[in-house]
Amino acid sequence: MLLFNLPTKHSSYRVKVWRRLKKFGAIQLKTSTYVLPDEPAHYERFQWLAKEIVDNGGEAVLVRVKDIEGMPYPALVAMFNEARARDYDEVAEPLTLLLKNTTDRRTSPEIFSGQLQKLRQRFQEIYDIDFFQSSRGEDLERLFQKAESLESNKYCSLCFSLYLARASARLANRSSSAAMYLYGSTTLSISASQRAQAVLANPAANANYATLFYSQVPGARRESFWRFETGST
Repeated sequence: MLLFNLPTKHSSYRVKVWRRLKKFGAIQLKTSTYVLPDEPAHYERFQWLAKEIVDNGGEAVLVRVKDIEGMPYPALVAMFNEARARDYDEVAEPLTLLLKNTTDRRTSPEIFSGQLQKLRQRFQEIYDIDFFQSSRGEDLERLFQKAESLESNKYCSLCFSLYLARASARLANRSSSAAMYLYGSTTLSISASQRAQAVLANPAANANYATLFYSQVPGARRESFWRFETGST
């Protein structure tokens, strides 16, 4: 537990301390009284912050406690979970809007992926200070899994459509060498030419085929696969 006091004239530094405590995942019990689970890493953070507060003309006391009078352990855990739930809600709202924006997801998959990655990064920062595994975090994780599934399926769909449009031209001059580079001689069970011929022969029956063969492409080669399918190589 960290108790501190700063001169009123140090308003900007007070904000800095508050932001630091929020980043640590500490919760406020009373004015200028913050608590973290008793772990070595948390104690060290409080030690450094206490020293910094004193160096800036304030007062700070760091204590270890097993029990807090009038604050049962379940109530303390609930306070941590409520704080993390509020943090998670800051991510849930833009993530929900991102999922609802089907137009941008269809027309600008790169923007969708970039926004999703930023939200996932913020989610991870909150998850790292979610000391008691808030149920809100589990709900949000499922929402991310849904978003990432849509992201993957969207790229498959785009690749599949472009594949149909360009397959005939590629068969004559590019498919063999490109298939060797992108997929490797033993990665897939069928060659690029065989795949293209099968899709062209019955495109309506191969709606899930793009997802199937795209999932077989090694992750390190998917970017090359995408450039190849869009004709940017």
